[in-house]
Amino acid sequence: MKELRLKGGDKIGRTIIFAANQNHAKFIVECFTKRYPQAPSGFIAMVHNQVSHAQSLIDSFCDPDEERLPQIAVSVDMMDTGIDAPRVLNLVFLKIVRSYAKFWQMIGRGTRLCPDVFGPNQPKTEFKIFDVCLNFDFFEVNKKGLDTVQSKPITQQIFECRLQLSTLLKDTGEADDLELAVALLDNLHNAISKLDKRRFQVDMNLRYVEEFEKRERWNNIDSDDFHVIEEHLSALPVPEAINEVARRFDLMMLKLQIANLLMDSKERGYQSNLVAIGEQLSKKYTIPAVAKSKVTIESIKDIDFFKKITQRRLEEIRVEIRELVQYLDSKKREPIYTDIEDSPVIVADGATLNDYGNASIYKKRVESYIRENKTNLTISKLTSNQPITKEELVALENILFDGSERGSKEDFIEAYGEQPLGVFIRKIIGLSEEAAREVFSKFIQSGNLRADQITFVNKIISYLTKNGTIERAMLFESPFTDTHDQGLTGVFEDDNAFKILSLVDRVNDNANVG
Repeated sequence: MKELRLKGGDKIGRTIIFAANQNHAKFIVECFTKRYPQAPSGFIAMVHNQVSHAQSLIDSFCDPDEERLPQIAVSVDMMDTGIDAPRVLNLVFLKIVRSYAKFWQMIGRGTRLCPDVFGPNQPKTEFKIFDVCLNFDFFEVNKKGLDTVQSKPITQQIFECRLQLSTLLKDTGEADDLELAVALLDNLHNAISKLDKRRFQVDMNLRYVEEFEKRERWNNIDSDDFHVIEEHLSALPVPEAINEVARRFDLMMLKLQIANLLMDSKERGYQSNLVAIGEQLSKKYTIPAVAKSKVTIESIKDIDFFKKITQRRLEEIRVEIRELVQYLDSKKREPIYTDIEDSPVIVADGATLNDYGNASIYKKRVESYIRENKTNLTISKLTSNQPITKEELVALENILFDGSERGSKEDFIEAYGEQPLGVFIRKIIGLSEEAAREVFSKFIQSGNLRADQITFVNKIISYLTKNGTIERAMLFESPFTDTHDQGLTGVFEDDNAFKILSLVDRVNDNANVG
């Protein structure tokens, strides 16, 4: 299979190569440069977190209007998800992916439509995937990948979050943050240095244990170290001798700290969880240990308390409150934590709809996720009015209903009621104008329509672009009665009215899945 090319085949189309690590990326670039010395400087570039100008490379690569260098981006985790690069024509998987969700998110980098990419009036209609590492074969056997069997243990998630947080704290350069970063690294080092080497799992990873039981080894952690620690070390420490609820609270607070430093939209949800915990604890002042922390508990009940919160204060709250959450009513204290594959280290948590959050927060999370992932293959097909298969729907449900931040399908039904998932997604992001116009293009071209009839059709297109679907009854209500009080049948003769109803039904049917 040949890659997609531009300029009559003389130039390779915009390409993302997914590399396993930074050394691998460097090797790929060196091989390409040696093999194609005629390529201009910057034609191929590494994009990872050790490249000082990585963001400017991404911005240039994602330009929707013109081909700017680099033409080939060799990515290490930075372009797997969350970027919008409509001119991408080729995806090359030179890494093994075992997360079904992440694999399809990576494929989503190629699904974005783009006009004139091959030349005037030659839009993007396809993209190519070069699956060198046979990921498709793996997922054919393992339908849901390996990461959906069970989430990482809480202790492992806490370890990885502390590592991520320490790096973010050091980047701020603030004295208090640097001091806290050192304390976190001390904690991580201590956990590894105290491992019982007689344990089979420890012995199997002894090479890495001995490397990282030296305290100075933790002072300069790079992205490759993150992968090593995540794969070989983070699962080794034994759980702390404290109740599970306290460990869950630690995890939530760590993720709140990370979200705060990253200015992540998830921060608001974590804050809401903490506010709800404060409100419940404030009803337990008859317990001496809880009463002792009344000042802190009263302060965290106010969402405005977090406007100028420091990392040091968040850590103090974690330490003070962690052993008090055991006093919460058991049926109200079970947030569910799991991990998502959008980062090598950061994991996300959340609560079921009836736990520390509320329906409003849940809805914001779900709707925000859909908007942020509109280039997902299935979501893209819904917005472009393409029918989706049952398998694609299942894959989308597995990603959308993650059992954690975005809850379960039961949470969805509780918040939104019974409705097809496709219709719901269309309500959030609508139907693309191009797809909506395509539906009615032949109808418009097939006859001499009057000005009021064209206006009526354009109103339908506008409505579909905003709302994704349209019920037949709407065509007999405002704003469709603005032109004629009978709506559709007042503007069109019966035969054309039926044609329009048929076209509307087809649009709705493509969304009526789930």
